[in-house]
Order: sequence, then C-alpha cells, then structure tokens
Amino acid sequence: MVAVCALAPWLDGSDPVVQLDGRTVLIAHGDREHWTDPMESYRFAVRAKERGVRICRFDMPGAGHFMIVRAGQWQDLTRRFVLGVLGIEPEDPVIANALRQPTPSGLRAVPHGAHT
Repeated sequence: MVAVCALAPWLDGSDPVVQLDGRTVLIAHGDREHWTDPMESYRFAVRAKERGVRICRFDMPGAGHFMIVRAGQWQDLTRRFVLGVLGIEPEDPVIANALRQPTPSGLRAVPHGAHT
C-alpha cells in the first residue's frame, strides 16, 4: 500500500499514525460534517505530519458526511489524488502544494472549484 485516501474518516486521539510511515495520505471532510469530528482528523493529521508522514487534509465547503452534496468535487479530488500518487497522471498541483505546506496550511486546503 502506497497511499491512503480517507474521506470523512472517524478518528479519535487513540488512532495511531505509525502505520502511515512511507505512505502518502489525503484526508477530506465536509465543513458541514455532523457525524464525525473534522477536528479529530485535523489533530490526527498534525500528529502524522509531525512524524514526517506526507499528508494533506482538505475541507469540502458546503458538504456534509455522506458525500452526496458536491459529489463531483469528492470524486474529482479522490480521482486526482489516486491517479497522481500511482503515477498514472502527473501529481495534481493543488494536492502537491497541500502536501508540501507546513501545518496548518496543508491541513486546511480547499480543492479546485470549491466554493467557500
């Protein structure tokens, strides 16, 4: 496994980050999320980043947990991440930039075409 794409993951402070060593990780949460806590995924991403994991996190404006609202944006972000990390297409510049950014910038990114 070379990458993880976690969409609206259920995370808490007990989730380890060691298993992410050597992997590229993208986490995305809707900004209207009510089922899981986006701040927990943010804290998880901070811990992973501090460990040296190549990780980014995206806020999906106007979206909730079920990825129905703005479904195309969820799909596009996932597609661009997977194709880039597998080397099928060049790495998407927005995702690549988020992966390079220090905390907190790269952990509060907004995808292409998202409305805030």
